[in-house]
Amino acid sequence: MDPKTRLVIASIPSFTSFTTVLDMPLLSSEETSRSVLFQAQQYIPIPIKEVSVEWFPVEQYEGSQGQRFQKILLVGIPNDVIARYKKIYKDAGLRLVSMELEQFALLRALKSFFSEAPTLLVDIGAQSTDVAVVEKGMVRQVEQTDYSGIYLTQALAKSLDISMFRAEELKRRRGLSAFGADSELSTLLLPFLDVIIQETRHAKDVYERRYGKKIEKLMLVGGGSNLMGIEKYFSSQIGLTLSHHSVFTGFEYPSSLEPAIKGLGNELAIALGLARKYFS
Repeated sequence: MDPKTRLVIASIPSFTSFTTVLDMPLLSSEETSRSVLFQAQQYIPIPIKEVSVEWFPVEQYEGSQGQRFQKILLVGIPNDVIARYKKIYKDAGLRLVSMELEQFALLRALKSFFSEAPTLLVDIGAQSTDVAVVEKGMVRQVEQTDYSGIYLTQALAKSLDISMFRAEELKRRRGLSAFGADSELSTLLLPFLDVIIQETRHAKDVYERRYGKKIEKLMLVGGGSNLMGIEKYFSSQIGLTLSHHSVFTGFEYPSSLEPAIKGLGNELAIALGLARKYFS
């Protein structure tokens, strides 16, 4: 690409942060900030002074006796993680403009494809899988599991005694749609994919209990979602309608890329969401 710019908008993965939903009385913004910092100490396993804390109002609701309450999405990122990221860009001769959690970049990239209904947004990356719930254009909940695309590749490489490169190639080319002599691929991949699905189902159950609402749709992104046959299998196991998307909507790109645009969109969704942050 040979980019000329030295400016950077960066994302931080969920596995380096702490996220949870807090319930508290409806307070002013200043009182909420103080209360969030106090409650955060119960959920973040390191001293609160070593963490950068942000909070986002999710919704207001009424208690059984008419009291007003609010749900707050708490995000805590260790200061040493932020410092490491800053050092990486500084050493590379780049100027870091801002950083944000990956889920917020994804929300921005896919915003036009969300409806009012609660939607499960599953980002199957290389190192981890993030499961967010988006409702009315807002991130309401974020869960994370260490099972990811790399586990699927490692399973193939180890079982078939082939290189990781070859295993990744097989996974993408044949995936769950393999048949005949290649049907062993599906047998090897499914136990690991089922763990990701189990964690997704858990996140769905937590949300539905917490908010008293049913999740209606499913959206898959990330490089791991390029696995052949994953959309049909994931949707059937979760019992949700799959919502399709194109994160390149509004972007210009060479027509020669069209055959690969869906796969590239899954891999570059976060990056495109970060671009929209800067240019919007």
